[in-house]
Amino acid sequence: RLHDVLPRLKALGGTFNPPAALEQLARLETFLGTRLPYDVWTFYRSANGMPDFECDTHMVSFWSIERILSDPDSVLGSTGPSQVAFADGMLNAWFFRYVPSSTGLSVVSELDPTHWRWSSLEQFLEAYLAAPQEISLVDRLERTEP
Repeated sequence: RLHDVLPRLKALGGTFNPPAALEQLARLETFLGTRLPYDVWTFYRSANGMPDFECDTHMVSFWSIERILSDPDSVLGSTGPSQVAFADGMLNAWFFRYVPSSTGLSVVSELDPTHWRWSSLEQFLEAYLAAPQEISLVDRLERTEP
């Protein structure tokens, strides 16, 4: 199912970087302290996030591996990366984060981490694409000034 995710994300107006190199994926694994699940590995081998501070129609920016590794907002937790940002909403107003779990990496939204939690990146992306309004995302074209 991941093979059709990138075209669907691009349809939301996002520009994506070329695929990540194997060395970049290895650095991300080291940083996260776990092997990358297939869906995460496949996502970054398809596209290494978006150019910095570019966003799609929902005002979400999917980060490159370099940004994940270097952004000061990336890591939550004082004893190693317990939650690591991989995307932001509305120019760093809030983040989507990877959270290490017994099954690999789950995804949470900072807007409501107890309610908006997905067991995998693939599950998150499906929710993101199928019903963005259900995870508090709006289309910036629908936002109008009074």
